[in-house]
Amino acid sequence: MTDVAAAGESKREEKEADHHPYYRPKDAATLILVDRSGPVPKVLLGKRHLRHKFMPGRFVFPGGRVDPIDRAMPVARPLNPHALANLMKRLQRASAAKVDRMLRPSL
Repeated sequence: MTDVAAAGESKREEKEADHHPYYRPKDAATLILVDRSGPVPKVLLGKRHLRHKFMPGRFVFPGGRVDPIDRAMPVARPLNPHALANLMKRLQRASAAKVDRMLRPSL
């Protein structure tokens, strides 16, 4: 990166910080849809409006805030045993109930 580009990047970061003060993160839900019906898998993305303050014009997975009813939503099937084992490796005193709480945070 050139000195001119680095200076421009630094000014842009300062401007971003001025316009976007720190906000406490909120739980959110993301849905990743993969269409495997053809020879090449396709993933559904949406493009954010250019007037959005956060990530304008970016391609994102569909999703949004976590609503209280989300906790009561039934799952289609149990978590894959390999995925469950990987999640449990990351937890101290792991249990299936703890993994369930991690996947469905209390609201």
